[in-house]
Amino acid sequence: MSPVAIVPTNQAIASVIRLLRKQATLTQGRLSQESGLSQPAISEMERGSRLDLDNLRAIASPLGISVWQLMRMAEMLDKSPDAIREIVTSGTIAEALLDPSEMESLFSAAIGE
Repeated sequence: MSPVAIVPTNQAIASVIRLLRKQATLTQGRLSQESGLSQPAISEMERGSRLDLDNLRAIASPLGISVWQLMRMAEMLDKSPDAIREIVTSGTIAEALLDPSEMESLFSAAIGE
């Protein structure tokens, strides 16, 4: 049996981008400057459009996250919105971003698995 790819929704990706930007205390304008994208592009991404790979790569580094981690967080957000928001807003996201297995552990603890 081949593995099934789980693709997070655009809204989940947009929410993760917004959560991470706010947690990093970046304005859309500042993220625009650091990523090389326009401020309207950042705004559109936070609303769930313009989420192509090039744009995700451009904002990943200024947000202190890889594209893989961003997508994984969005997938987790689709599964349990409150859990991932708690992880991000509690400040434990820094540890989770260092190691994908740590992110899984934090998420599992947050949802009580």
